[in-house]
Amino acid sequence: MSARTDLRDLIVADAPADWEITPYPAQLGPLDNPDKPIAIVIEQITIAAGRTSPDEHGIPVVVELHVWVIVDATRGDDRDEVEDRLEAATEQMIRILEKLPEHNWDGTANRNQYDPQKPAYDFTIRAEGALITEETP
Repeated sequence: MSARTDLRDLIVADAPADWEITPYPAQLGPLDNPDKPIAIVIEQITIAAGRTSPDEHGIPVVVELHVWVIVDATRGDDRDEVEDRLEAATEQMIRILEKLPEHNWDGTANRNQYDPQKPAYDFTIRAEGALITEETP
């Protein structure tokens, strides 16, 4: 399991039905499914050597992920509706991510944009793990 997949599973468990969750970076097209007006994208930003391995066998690493909460401003909705949808989805994501320990998420969401037509908030998540050395036959 990867940190990105584990985080996706945590989000999926409590996500509303109108979220489209993508556990990898994507060039999002228009969010034209009226049943899924919110996109959640999980993007791995960095991977760095860690200090200690959680299983004491693998190579320790620290992974930094961005979780994007995205709405599409090109669907013809008025600006207030887009902003309300984004704020509501961000508040729901905060409730989901509050389950993470404080050392994984500092409680911050940054106003951003995924691309020029998709206003968003992004959350930075840090997770420690280990790379498992592969055995050769």
